[in-house]
Amino acid sequence: MLKTTPPSIRPAPGFSIRAMWVAPVVAGLLLVPDRAVGAAPSIPMFGSFFPAWLLCVIGGVLLTVLLRAVFVLIGLDDILKWRVPVYMTMAVGLNFVLSLVVFGR
Repeated sequence: MLKTTPPSIRPAPGFSIRAMWVAPVVAGLLLVPDRAVGAAPSIPMFGSFFPAWLLCVIGGVLLTVLLRAVFVLIGLDDILKWRVPVYMTMAVGLNFVLSLVVFGR
């Protein structure tokens, strides 16, 4: 009698069983606390401390609005298929760039 593995247990084609350790390792590394990010940098503004990440978010949104105006002027905005995801990703990316350039994190 020939034994076969049921289709529900067989791995998908091209899937390696040895690669199953990658996801738990990556998740574990992402969840390890880092002392470098223990506290967010704050900037004294208007008599109180303002979180630096919020300034970077505001800067990222403003730069995205400026880039959208440039895209409209050069005609690139008309050919974008997915405008909202493109501009949201641009705002998040510029937020990270501002945070890295201004605060070094």
